[in-house]
Amino acid sequence: MEAYRFNTVAENGVIALPQEFMNKLVEITVCEIAESPIKKRELLSPIRIDTSGWKWNREEANERR
Repeated sequence: MEAYRFNTVAENGVIALPQEFMNKLVEITVCEIAESPIKKRELLSPIRIDTSGWKWNREEANERR
């Protein structure tokens, strides 16, 4: 099985496929394409975690390896 990627617009609930897929069994996954690219800042934002109360046992951590 190979994956092919192409962009198309659905018209009246019908998605037009390229000719090479006609009369073949296909699986379709639909993803909406964003009008504008997503900015990096929207994807990841920094958080701050207070770890002052956490205890770290180096010997125990090394045993798990």
